[in-house]
Amino acid sequence: MSISLFSAATTAPASRAVVIGGMHRSGTSLLASLFEGAGVSVGDRLLGHGNGNEAGHFEDLDFQEFHERVLVGNGLSAEGFTADAVPVVPEALRVEATRLAEVRQHRGTWGWKDPRTILFLDFWAEILPDARYVFVFRRPWEVADSFFRRGDPAFVFNPPHAARVWLHYNRLILQFVARHRDRCLIREMTQVVADPREVFAAVRDRLGVAVGEPPDRYRAELLHTTADGVHSRLVAASCPEAIDVYLRLRELAGSTAALPVDVTVSLADLAVMQWARSSRMEQDNAAVRREWVGQQAALTDLRTSLTDLARRPELDPTVARQLAELGGAPATLRAA
Repeated sequence: MSISLFSAATTAPASRAVVIGGMHRSGTSLLASLFEGAGVSVGDRLLGHGNGNEAGHFEDLDFQEFHERVLVGNGLSAEGFTADAVPVVPEALRVEATRLAEVRQHRGTWGWKDPRTILFLDFWAEILPDARYVFVFRRPWEVADSFFRRGDPAFVFNPPHAARVWLHYNRLILQFVARHRDRCLIREMTQVVADPREVFAAVRDRLGVAVGEPPDRYRAELLHTTADGVHSRLVAASCPEAIDVYLRLRELAGSTAALPVDVTVSLADLAVMQWARSSRMEQDNAAVRREWVGQQAALTDLRTSLTDLARRPELDPTVARQLAELGGAPATLRAA
């Protein structure tokens, strides 16, 4: 039987900050919800559910708004969708950041989740020298696909940008872990889903953070995964460094999740496959349009019939008005 280096009940500090980090769309909301369910104070004002995150974000709005102000002040998007920048925090906002941490010190084990935090890791390491960091990462092609499905404008108009942003964020994670290995834990999202208790045991034993057991909050229907190898091949072609970083992250996390099947197709083959899909979609869309036109014509005929029926003099005035309204004509077609 192994003996933990830390006992959360006896030796863990009374107050410890745990930073929950990862690239957007990588499982940070799920991980933060598990920390909240395990007794960690993750904020009083939390971002609720929204497009692409029906179960809620568990995102502390105080930290999110702080990061957004700094990003915009650096000429970057509030979302933090940058592929190379690391924002500079002005001195006036350093005071605010210190205050954000100080007012939470009395809460015991506390922390926050905001994907933008990855762009501020060195900054927060100065503000909170004793903080611990739990990072989660997800396959770059699945993150990109999640952005595409959600319809984020930054990637609708520049799809290759998604993999490059993923690369920047996860490079920053790797660099930070290399400098602060004893303060960091890193796991792939598949590991969090498969065995959250292992993750939280590592948080207690390796990081010395007092947390309870995580609740059962994973919902498979909210997570879209791909395993056919096509998307990974596309990322490998457009942003090969992302694949290298992903494999290094897996090694650090000890992840043994199956890699996607390599279909070993060329880029030309992938282009032809996309051509075929587009052609089928055009045909499907044309069929839907034809059906819609037919339904609109039938609806017009029905409304005309109802209006004509409403004009019949033998009808009760109330019935006539109701038929006229259903037909889309003025309610008073004849005197009551």
